[in-house]
Amino acid sequence: MSKNALIQQEDPSYHPISHKQIAELLLKLDSAGFDTIKTENLYYFNGKRAFSLGQGE
Repeated sequence: MSKNALIQQEDPSYHPISHKQIAELLLKLDSAGFDTIKTENLYYFNGKRAFSLGQGE
């Protein structure tokens, strides 16, 4: 989720980030000694959210 996501409102507003930003973050995590076993990308299709919110969101 983008660090700019607003989740304190009834309908959250998500801001897209590029695949390059994701790859750069994964590289930073790897360099810091973290293992990545799975990633989840959140998508919109035809202007509609194509993912479920977590419990309580």
